[in-house]
Amino acid sequence: MKIADFFRTMCVVLIGIAIGLISYKKLKHQTEQKNIIETNALAVKKFLLKYKKPARVEVQNFVKDEKTRFKKDIQDIKQLKIFLDPNSNFYVEMQLFTDENDPKAPLVVQCRFLDLKSKNLLQEQSINLF
Repeated sequence: MKIADFFRTMCVVLIGIAIGLISYKKLKHQTEQKNIIETNALAVKKFLLKYKKPARVEVQNFVKDEKTRFKKDIQDIKQLKIFLDPNSNFYVEMQLFTDENDPKAPLVVQCRFLDLKSKNLLQEQSINLF
């Protein structure tokens, strides 16, 4: 009887460990998918949503190499749908650039918040996208 109880206990422990490993793998897979879904363009949009709606958004691309690894990200950022407010007193100028000689260099998005009438700089923020 004691040996049967021991094997029963071991089976319960092994089943518990298997359930724990399966749950861990599912949770890890879900977090990896969530990280993959958030693209660099969505990171820029999320950043801009923290602020009031601008009157307009201008995008300037200073990356000259057409075969850069950020080609798709640059196109996605240019095509972002951002809510605008025509009554706003500022606009956003986004400048995209990277060090094209360094393959590990990030894509830098420099967001400049400028006064609509005087074009004076109100605020400037940079985002590094990898």
